[in-house]
Amino acid sequence: MQRDNVMEVNLFLFVLDLYFVIVGHAVHPGCECLIYSTTHGKEKGVFNSPDFPKPYSPNIDCILYTFVGKRNEIIQIEFVDFDVRKTHLDCLKGDYLKLFLHLDGGQVNEYTPWETLLCGGLADIPTVLYSSGPGLVLEFHSGVKTSNATGFSGTFRFMDRRLFKTGGQKVSGTVCDYQFSSVDYMVAYYGNFYSPRYPSSYPKNIKCSYHFKARNRERIHVLFEEVSLQKGDISCLNRADIIRIYDGGAATSPAIKFLCNEGTEMEIFSTGPNLFIEFVANSDWPGQGFKAKYQFQSTDDNFIDYDRTENSGKPKILGANVSETRSSCDLVLSSDLAKNGTISSPNYPGPYPPRTTCRYEFEGRGRERVRIVFRDFFMRRTTCRYEFEGRGRERVRIVFRDFFMRTSKQDETKE
Repeated sequence: MQRDNVMEVNLFLFVLDLYFVIVGHAVHPGCECLIYSTTHGKEKGVFNSPDFPKPYSPNIDCILYTFVGKRNEIIQIEFVDFDVRKTHLDCLKGDYLKLFLHLDGGQVNEYTPWETLLCGGLADIPTVLYSSGPGLVLEFHSGVKTSNATGFSGTFRFMDRRLFKTGGQKVSGTVCDYQFSSVDYMVAYYGNFYSPRYPSSYPKNIKCSYHFKARNRERIHVLFEEVSLQKGDISCLNRADIIRIYDGGAATSPAIKFLCNEGTEMEIFSTGPNLFIEFVANSDWPGQGFKAKYQFQSTDDNFIDYDRTENSGKPKILGANVSETRSSCDLVLSSDLAKNGTISSPNYPGPYPPRTTCRYEFEGRGRERVRIVFRDFFMRRTTCRYEFEGRGRERVRIVFRDFFMRTSKQDETKE
């Protein structure tokens, strides 16, 4: 009798040690279900495959790791270790972890659509994943063959999804079209906007537009903090998922830049009071998407920084003596958008404003070179630096069609 009591105490302590895991009957037939609904005040919780870090057993038909948050929460999971035996490129015929990221709750069945399968090592998978709603489910399956694969270990936490709310006004009757106007007092003059479902993966076959309209003598500054679309060739000419930025109020306006890969800290400036951004996603395997900041900026302000002051919470306008600043007249010219065009100094043919710094970047592809022809050039007591970056064995050729610079009296005396 005494021995039975000891066994009952040990069993109670074991269950107490796993107090945040509830074992119940799965909605999916034949599956064991582990439910994680709280971290009990800790920043993160922990989940593991069976017997981790020892090798997991073969013939695991189905184990569901179900994460359920509150109504306004999303779930972040991060894999710390991952070793699931990979026998096929698509993972489906061997051992795998199946992901259900877009759920309104924690219930799945054999008809619930899933997003992707994970197998292989830690380097083969995205280590951080997000749900788009309050539910996220991982389904673990192992085949008939025994292996030395140790499975997986990770952490989870619940986040307020209102942290990723797009500012501006959603266009009625659309899925993801937004308008931002500095005239509308309901819209802050700076804020954030995101791809649908961010930080989770965006939907397939979707088209979103973001229209920014400023007052007269204002322009729009957009900073893409992170962009994660398809991995592939650097060119954006034939990509299924793409971000197009236009210098105007519609897709018929001149294009400023196309984004189609992965990148961080990419700045865009409009030349006038309108900016139009179009996001198109038609690939079979969507990426995470993008997060970006916007600001309506007076044309009298040449410099901007998004680091906010502690007191006001507003972006700081920096002076010309700060080396980290970027100018509102900066241009990035890509051969993906056009093979030729024109550039000019601010207010040309009128005098350019004082204390102005502009940077013009030219981006070519493959073995392309950059050729610049100055049609008009007049600068008084000004030092300009033009940098041309080629690729491989490329060279830069500059032809001056017209050149006139006034000499000083001291130079005339020397002559």
